[in-house]
Amino acid sequence: TINSNISGTITIYYKSSSNINDDIYVKTKGSIMKIAMMKNGYSYSNGGTEFWNNTYKPYIRTVEFGNDLSNLPSDCTEENLCWDISYDASQENKVYAYLTDSGYKDSIDNTKTLYNLYIVSEAQILAPSDCIYIFAFYDYVSFSFISNLIQVNFNNNFNTSEVTSMYGMFSECSSLTSLNLSSFDASKVTNMDWMFSDCSSLTNLDLSSFNASNVTRMLAIFAGCSSLTSLNVSNFNTSKVTTMESMFLDCSSLTSLDLSSFDTSNAYTMSYMFSNCSSLTSLDLSNFNTSKVIDMENMFQNCENLTNLKINFDTSKVKVSDMNGMFSGCKKIITQINIINDYYWAD
Repeated sequence: TINSNISGTITIYYKSSSNINDDIYVKTKGSIMKIAMMKNGYSYSNGGTEFWNNTYKPYIRTVEFGNDLSNLPSDCTEENLCWDISYDASQENKVYAYLTDSGYKDSIDNTKTLYNLYIVSEAQILAPSDCIYIFAFYDYVSFSFISNLIQVNFNNNFNTSEVTSMYGMFSECSSLTSLNLSSFDASKVTNMDWMFSDCSSLTNLDLSSFNASNVTRMLAIFAGCSSLTSLNVSNFNTSKVTTMESMFLDCSSLTSLDLSSFDTSNAYTMSYMFSNCSSLTSLDLSNFNTSKVIDMENMFQNCENLTNLKINFDTSKVKVSDMNGMFSGCKKIITQINIINDYYWAD
């Protein structure tokens, strides 16, 4: 019952009986719209199927989601660089992916064509629950990572409401310069380990719309994002996060970081959390609850320009050996430090 003075929109997600091969529907703003789930073809062993295969994924330059099927090859086969990537082969509403020549060549091997990837469906595209490495379009060749992905446009047509794992989702996308994730629903996600790791060309990232209330793991989530100058995690609910190890490791271009919303009451490891954040000048962690933390090794290692650090740490569960190098290389600290314990270790 809604008060007569209040107007609003109700959104209802529902699925038919699992015994019937029906689609998922969304009822929104008075209309019913079908949803089509896509698969994740990534594989540890062989790189993956469809465009996730190592033959294609290192050479994908852009990704575009949409509902326009007019440019879909009439014969959707691998020979035509087209695939049915529906989660269930029998689902009524299909999701297709096809590649087109971008007009660019790989800078390392100019015999390799760079592609534009289009992921399309007449229905709204629903992401699979496991999105591990789903956009990690790279290949490991001759001891280095090759990635040509510079842009992903979701166009409000990638529904993440059922996703539980975003592990490594954009990992090693070293050419990606920007990313708009404002349409992402992360409310069911539990794992964000390595999600943006080594996205070394990203300069800013706004995750203020993320609902991270069910996330338990953020291991190295931003590690290696060496070009980030702006990172907005102001609304992150980290109350369930247990590991923050290497969270901002090598974010060497960040000059400031607002973590005032962080709830660390369940975190047990913070080793290397800010290691090599060499441009940070101040950091206020006075709100951090470290009563369960067991590892702080190299936590602020090589934060060489950090002049103001506010902490009020309880290290009662941390062994001396797990505080090694905690402030190593922090040459300029003028700090407000209170460490609640009989000892701390800093070299």
